[in-house]
Amino acid sequence: MYSNPNLKKKIMARIYFFWFYKKLTAPFVIEAIVFAGLILGLSIYVSVGNVINNAPSLFEPANAFNFFTSAFFETELIVQMILLMVIAPVAFLIRDIRFLGINKKQAMA
Repeated sequence: MYSNPNLKKKIMARIYFFWFYKKLTAPFVIEAIVFAGLILGLSIYVSVGNVINNAPSLFEPANAFNFFTSAFFETELIVQMILLMVIAPVAFLIRDIRFLGINKKQAMA
């Protein structure tokens, strides 16, 4: 049988490229990259450490709710937009985790 090692290397390189591209463009990876970018953008505009230091105890839910809602509405528009955009990837992440759990249950059945 005729074997060309260069042809085999080229074919395998293409296969690995498309496999890596498929893994990289998976929805979960894209959502994680967007989420990381939004968190980075948020950290540029908000001093998270100071917010945590000024926040009331989470064991007092009414005070914590009032603090975070007033902090949200009294901040700059760009920060409000980034915070709202952070919520979407979190919702998709929860959806993906639930979807993975459902698929595992179906696979075991």
